[in-house]
Amino acid sequence: MQQGYNLMTQNYNQQYYQDDDFVERMSIMKFLKMVQEENKYIDYSLEIYGLEEFLCFLGKEDANDLLTEILGKGVNYLTDNFATIKVITENKIVIWNNKAVLKYSNEEFPLGNIFGSSLRQEDTEYWVANLNIDS
Repeated sequence: MQQGYNLMTQNYNQQYYQDDDFVERMSIMKFLKMVQEENKYIDYSLEIYGLEEFLCFLGKEDANDLLTEILGKGVNYLTDNFATIKVITENKIVIWNNKAVLKYSNEEFPLGNIFGSSLRQEDTEYWVANLNIDS
């Protein structure tokens, strides 16, 4: 697994990474708060849950704006901590109109708007993106 964002389904995580010993699990809300406050040393891989619910609850535009703002401002903090972040999704990311999309609750959420142009597919249920979402 590489430094940066590693988006994968729960099934993929259980199959390939379930035995990871040094993982801190947290909700997307706790993760965003941690990134905003920049007051914690990240000494483990982070496993983030709840992205779909977060996107659905806030709506596409508000969620995209909030995530890109927080993740964009937090890039130095995450890079300085050599952060490896697993974002665990319930559903597979699919390609729709040449864009990576996460479907949830009859909605489609384009992930390129959040994770930038570095988002790329590594396996059927595994995608990666740089910490610098503007690259």
